[in-house]
Amino acid sequence: MEKLSNGINLDLIHTDQFESVKIVVDFCQSFEKQSAASRAMLARLLENSSQVFSNRQLIAKQLNELYGTHFSVSSVRFGQISRIRFSLKMPNPTIFANYPLVEKGLAFLFEQIYRPLIVDGLFPEKFFQTEKKNFLSEYLAGFDDKSYRLHHQALIKYFSDPNMQISPDGDADSIKKLTNSLLVKSFQQMLLTNHVMVSVSGSIKKNHVKKIIEQWPRVSTNSAALKDLNYRQATRALSKISLDEKGDQSLIENVYSLIDYNYSSEQRFLAILFSRLLGGSSQSLLFSDIREKRHLVYYANSSVIGQDSLMIIQAGLDKKNIPEVEKEIKAQIINIKQGNFSDQLFASIKKELTTGIVSSSDYQGNTIENHLNGFLSGYSTEPEDVIRIINSVTKDQVSEFSQHSIEQTEALLINEN
Repeated sequence: MEKLSNGINLDLIHTDQFESVKIVVDFCQSFEKQSAASRAMLARLLENSSQVFSNRQLIAKQLNELYGTHFSVSSVRFGQISRIRFSLKMPNPTIFANYPLVEKGLAFLFEQIYRPLIVDGLFPEKFFQTEKKNFLSEYLAGFDDKSYRLHHQALIKYFSDPNMQISPDGDADSIKKLTNSLLVKSFQQMLLTNHVMVSVSGSIKKNHVKKIIEQWPRVSTNSAALKDLNYRQATRALSKISLDEKGDQSLIENVYSLIDYNYSSEQRFLAILFSRLLGGSSQSLLFSDIREKRHLVYYANSSVIGQDSLMIIQAGLDKKNIPEVEKEIKAQIINIKQGNFSDQLFASIKKELTTGIVSSSDYQGNTIENHLNGFLSGYSTEPEDVIRIINSVTKDQVSEFSQHSIEQTEALLINEN
């Protein structure tokens, strides 16, 4: 990342590997409970309107004129950082020798970011109310999925920080309380206080793109300091949740805290290997034992959310198997802690992981995400470095790391059929 004179952090990645140019603009601030819903709603408004392109039809027409360019805006939480992301993906500009596709794409992005459809100090009220209604409907619809409901409750129970307990979209009450004037204020706050990162990947003229971005508005000197990306919390007594539902499948979701864990270090890869060995692979201990061998579950997996310093174990099963499956999950974790897994399995897990890393380089967004992750976390690694680190990890290192996993939340959804 290069910091430009206007305060924007710019990452230019010239590559002829892809038949497209991808531009990502991130507005970052510390994630706070009280601003989650307004930032998520703001993303919707900025995706669907601007002064020049005042509705979805005009935006779609402009994107068609940019030869089928794709545009989206989203709001996400990454660790303790909130990002409003503007993303533009367009065809390879070298195909259109006499058409300034990248320049026109950047001009479109500028309109969507810096010139929102604010008239007389407000978004058009009908437009605002429609988007708010759609936002609330989509948020509530997520809870129709019982696995999402259980996951939501498990994380609320797990996190001790109220800011981390809330969805990146906020909650139903905060969405209902959103007002037009609050959204205008949120936009102004985004420009006044957020850090700005622009990433451009593809067959580009670096100096030309840099000159265009240098003309964008200056990032405010009032930009608030970002929280540490990494979230950590002290351990506490195990908490339990049980939900009763009608249905054919019961669910388990257990949340483990990773103690003394530093995402911004090589520990990141110890955590990934631990999780993949346990349940994050088709070769994993949970998959091969309780699913393939003993047929106790429909599925079982584990995944690490490194920036949140936690690991989640999930399973779908018949309720009669819950006690045995819970017991077996704990037994397999103990096996890892004691090093009771074969050298062959460990080598296969590492091979599968490194193969996936090589394959991921075929996806344009991964390089952008990797660079941004390195910038925000202060720990930057290229794929070849990651592969070298993973190949150097020993069984003893993974076993020692697993000692720092402590179960904090046990959530059950029990079907009543």
